[in-house]
Amino acid sequence: MKLLAIGDSHTSKLIAASLEDTSSVQLVPFAKPGISLDELSVSNGRIHAVSSDFRNRLEQLGSQTPQALKDFDVIVVVAMSISVFSVARMSSDKLVTGWPSGNEAVQELVSGNGENLPALLSEQALHEGLVDLARNSFSFQLASAIRREGNVPIAFVPQPFPSEQVLDKSSKLIEIKRIVKRGDGPGLARSLNAALLNAFEAIPNSRLYIQPDGTSVQGCLTGLEFMRGAKRLSQNSKQPKSDVLHGNASLGRKYLHLMQDLSCASPQT
Repeated sequence: MKLLAIGDSHTSKLIAASLEDTSSVQLVPFAKPGISLDELSVSNGRIHAVSSDFRNRLEQLGSQTPQALKDFDVIVVVAMSISVFSVARMSSDKLVTGWPSGNEAVQELVSGNGENLPALLSEQALHEGLVDLARNSFSFQLASAIRREGNVPIAFVPQPFPSEQVLDKSSKLIEIKRIVKRGDGPGLARSLNAALLNAFEAIPNSRLYIQPDGTSVQGCLTGLEFMRGAKRLSQNSKQPKSDVLHGNASLGRKYLHLMQDLSCASPQT
């Protein structure tokens, strides 16, 4: 299976996993930390790195530009869309009806004891806002441009849930901690996954892979075994121990395994 992986620093987990299994997966990276949409272009069936910084980064990764889309079994678009943090920001200082804390708040209001409760946000309103964000994201715009150039299958790999390390006392991610403490982690993950799936179903012959089974804890966090020791994009060094954002090769393997049948699958999302 030959993959073209386009994305930011989160592409590192797929690169690391592919290097462990070169017999069945050939992955060509087309990635850069903090990549922006104006650093690449898609035309005439090819994807091009426009900025000199991006071209230099590809050279360091042993890749090149341009790349012909038809040369690949699957185009993988990594991260660059909504994430756990998007949901946390949108629901900040609110209780989401449909999540446990929101349902409890509704019961309090019904019983006449909800005078001092935070504002409520319906799960439907949250969903609509998240879908709008996703359809205006880098990854959606990129995938739309790729689809206009051909029908090679596209796989979307969202940013992973943050590491369960965010629950440590030293972590400053207060809103994530609050969501988990209230028991809303599974509700957040459900809202995020539903919005991602809804948004990207508009791209024909594509599939979005939500967080793989067995990799999450507390509903919206990633288990340490899938985050510890994550490599940087260059694969020459590891992320710092304090990093809570990047998945490791074990998480990358999960995604590569899921993608194995996509190149011969019927068009679907």
